[in-house]
Amino acid sequence: MELNRFPDPARFADLTRSANVIPVCREILADTMTPVTLLETFYREDDPLFLFESVEGGEHWARYSFLGVSSRYRVRVFADHIAFGKNGRTQRTPHHGDPLAGLKKFMDRFRPAEIPELPRFWGGLVGYFTYEMVSFFEAIPSHLPPDRPLADFCVPDQLLIFDNIRHTLFATVLTFFEDGPLPDRKETERTYRAAVNRIDRLCRRMAAGNTGPVTAAPPDPALTPKIPEETFRSRTERVKAYIRSGDIIQAVISQSFGC
Repeated sequence: MELNRFPDPARFADLTRSANVIPVCREILADTMTPVTLLETFYREDDPLFLFESVEGGEHWARYSFLGVSSRYRVRVFADHIAFGKNGRTQRTPHHGDPLAGLKKFMDRFRPAEIPELPRFWGGLVGYFTYEMVSFFEAIPSHLPPDRPLADFCVPDQLLIFDNIRHTLFATVLTFFEDGPLPDRKETERTYRAAVNRIDRLCRRMAAGNTGPVTAAPPDPALTPKIPEETFRSRTERVKAYIRSGDIIQAVISQSFGC
């Protein structure tokens, strides 16, 4: 059941004067849907997705859950460059040892609209830093192979935002105008209609549910440690000696495993 739509075309056009990232939303009743079941519906191996669930105070579910179901950009940090992916094409830009500056420069192009009907978060740069990112800030070497990213992000362009109190869902499509000058009336109308059509497709897919084939769960992988057992044990004994001598209070000895 549809409850609300916003912004309307006139307000959308007005927002383009100050913002170049504007969401178009449809609020629907979601009392029979959950973020996990819709994650299964939209999951594809070739496109990054994310699900944000949170608990407040260790006991209570937070009001909102966020499911990103498609992305406009894929952004990955490597040892000497940042890879910006869009529409199947990738641009590689050297970061000269300062990837955070490169990420900030990339994000400075976006001016999100003020939409009070939505929660404060409804898009942005979503992803993670690996532990090895510390090598850019401290004299600690990274042992990741060159083809492995040290950070991996996406900029979503379609989100499902659950209001866990009202049991409603915002089907949200983000429109972007950052690639050109201020849009004219025809471009604004065309972009708005395209966003509404994308929301229609989102809603149809949610209603259809997961129509993919059901596959058996894969067997548990055989994990192989990257560090030999004798080496790992000797490092543990070394840390214990540091603790006994009072040089440190605690330390975490860890390693990677591969399949």
